Amino acid sequence: METVRIGVRIKDRDYRNALLRGLSHESRDFQFAVIDGGDNGITEDECQIVLTDEQEPHHVPVITLTYHEMYDLGYRKDRMEIFRYEDARVFVNKIIYYYAEMNGIDLYFHGKRKCRKIVFSSMRGGCGTTAAAMTAARFLKFRFDRKSLFISLCPIDGSREYTGACDGGNMLSLLYHLSTGDDVPLCKFISSQDGVDHIRGQRDNRAASEMTIKEMKQLIKLIDSMGQYDFIFIDVGSHLSSLARFLMDGADVRVVMRQRGDSTDERGFDDGSSGAVRVINVMAFDDGSAAASTDEVALSYDPGSFVAGDKRTYIDIRGRYGKDIGVLAEKIMGCAD
Repeated sequence: METVRIGVRIKDRDYRNALLRGLSHESRDFQFAVIDGGDNGITEDECQIVLTDEQEPHHVPVITLTYHEMYDLGYRKDRMEIFRYEDARVFVNKIIYYYAEMNGIDLYFHGKRKCRKIVFSSMRGGCGTTAAAMTAARFLKFRFDRKSLFISLCPIDGSREYTGACDGGNMLSLLYHLSTGDDVPLCKFISSQDGVDHIRGQRDNRAASEMTIKEMKQLIKLIDSMGQYDFIFIDVGSHLSSLARFLMDGADVRVVMRQRGDSTDERGFDDGSSGAVRVINVMAFDDGSAAASTDEVALSYDPGSFVAGDKRTYIDIRGRYGKDIGVLAEKIMGCAD
């Protein structure tokens, strides 16, 4: 595996230094250095790629930093752009994609890793399924160093409350390329929040909820081929479609959310105990008035753990809710292994 030298020519010194720290932390296969021609920097001719916000002509391939988020899947050598405030890990993945396209090679070995599929479903809406799924994936990242990709298949994507109201992803474009069998640069559709990667999108998530089984198989195959993720967390909520049934039947682990009074056979969400799929039952909004059964995980009613911010809601995992989600994450790890 070669080391690629990337020269950085950016006017804003503070932003440039912050970008260098963030990108250098994310990748050992890229060497980032300032282009200034002086003793402390390098020249452009010493670089394979130049990362810049300037519009001047260059002798080497250039990736331009922009102020707008770009989701066009087309690759053009005369227009390689990255949103300047992109998440650092996604930023590096885009550089990898561009470099591979330019040189007809791949920087990373794409192995045969098969991601374990963790499917979260609920007896009804309002059980906190989305928050539990995203926070459990967060625990797997920071406690067990396992990388997860979160995908919502709910018609109304509640995860936008925790990732930001809308990050502009075009699910229709992704599905189009999947249906035509194109080699989709999936990194362009992925963002990261609190250590958990997620497919970009909007609150209106009908395109994803209406995905066909064939398209989902292609998407999972593509994610597997990336070789980057240990788990795919799929939130189907209470939307019991044919796709949801397919995913629940083929899951490595099913997490079934319910509240007290919900029966296991309501709306077809059986507990799966008779099948091969490992099932974790979760009692949501538990107030401690009655103990959950020994095979259930109880999630405490802890509204103080959900902190409203300007653009999104933050989940504080230091309280009772975080402790309970930690138990759930450990059970997921145990069942998946």
